[in-house]
Amino acid sequence: MRFLKIPTTTEDETLKLIHWLVRTTRPRHILEMGCWLGHTSLMMARAYKKANIFAVDSFKWQMWMNNFLVIKNGQNFMQVNENFQDKFKENVKPLIQTKRIIPVEWCNETITHLPIQFNNEVTFDLVYLDFTRDSDELEKYWSLLKKCFIPNKTLIILNSLCFDLLKFLNAHARELECF
Repeated sequence: MRFLKIPTTTEDETLKLIHWLVRTTRPRHILEMGCWLGHTSLMMARAYKKANIFAVDSFKWQMWMNNFLVIKNGQNFMQVNENFQDKFKENVKPLIQTKRIIPVEWCNETITHLPIQFNNEVTFDLVYLDFTRDSDELEKYWSLLKKCFIPNKTLIILNSLCFDLLKFLNAHARELECF
């Protein structure tokens, strides 16, 4: 499924699941939390050509990101905290121009409110959470985002399941249906 030359942190099985879900459910609005360099954003846009993808990231380079790149001559791709939104935009350029992929910079400093791009009318049919494995951090974002979900319809996909995220899932067990 890694048909793109854009690096990704998402495993092949998860990419296949997301691709299948997007093709099958045909979501109008997709929220991708943790879009990094755009691999999954582009894959979802190709899976269903009528979807609008809100690609969210802090767009600040973190040291762990170098672990997912082929680095030549020991040089880092970018410096820690350097903004990589331009690299994301370059990777998904044709779809930004048609507004099918909408980059959204949102990080801990602005977590008190939803980004302006999420106007009161946008609701998400599908949400891909690939930005944290910290239950408390996810909870902060979730409390703001859940008003953008469609009751009994929005699909939520977590990139990984770790011990700390079990705390979050347990706290929201009545809101979520696992499959």
